[in-house]
Parts: sequence; structure tokens; C-alpha cells
Amino acid sequence: MKSVMKVDLLCNICNGETPHTIIYNDNVIEQIVCDCCQYGIMLDDETIKQNTGSDLLKRVVTKPARMTEEMKKDLGLFLKSMPVRIISKPYRMMTEYKKTHEE
Repeated sequence: MKSVMKVDLLCNICNGETPHTIIYNDNVIEQIVCDCCQYGIMLDDETIKQNTGSDLLKRVVTKPARMTEEMKKDLGLFLKSMPVRIISKPYRMMTEYKKTHEE
């Protein structure tokens, strides 16, 4: 099932925060396009496999849908855990990325 979401994101082409269209296919991001300059990226399983040896990129791409499900399931727990997650997630992602790209 395909769905569409509108969100403001940083666009490297426009050099600023602009509205973007995100297209999901079965809760997985398939395409992200800047509404101003029309620059976009397509994501498919092959692209994900080529860019990472783990499922790290796939987890990043599916994170918005997974967070929405968490929020629907238990809003109180979701809100309670957000401050810690916001602080710790960038470090954990960087650490995992480095581990998967060591030679």
C-alpha cells in the first residue's frame, strides 16, 4: 500500500529547509522529492544493499513508520523515552555505521 507524507526537510540543492514529498510503499520509504527544485532520491532494496552491509540503512528508512506505530501503541511510553532517544540515537547510529564499514 502506497502512502504520501509532506514534511519540511533540508534540501542541499535549495540550500535551505523546503517542503518535501515522501512516498512510502508498505511503510518503507520509496522516494523523497523536494517540492521546490524537484530533486529527489529513489530507494529500493538493491540500493540499500549496495550502500550498507547491514540492515542499518533500511532501519533508518523505515524509522518514521516504526515510530508512528510506537506512538499509536503507547503514547505515554513513547513521549517518556524521547528525550533519551534523541540524545543517544546519533551516537549509536554513528557507532554502528563505523562497525559495518570497517575493513
